[in-house]
Amino acid sequence: MPPRPIGYPIAIDGAYWMRGGEELVPMTPDQLKRIFDEAGPDFSAEICPGAMFTDLDVAAIEQFRARWLRKSKNDALAKLAPQQTALR
Repeated sequence: MPPRPIGYPIAIDGAYWMRGGEELVPMTPDQLKRIFDEAGPDFSAEICPGAMFTDLDVAAIEQFRARWLRKSKNDALAKLAPQQTALR
């Protein structure tokens, strides 16, 4: 069975099912809410027109860079200035 579309649980015979071990069990209300919320707006992807680089926390940028470097294994990231890292 293909995966369900993002934000849309699939109903069969009037119920939303999920796997529970080896069985199919009805989805709980909180599971349904998480699925519906998947399609909601992502505020972190919105542009903030008045934001300046100085509004950002340099320590958070460095923490992001360290994680990105560890995951990508791209040593060139270590040489970027914080401004360049934040703009990538």
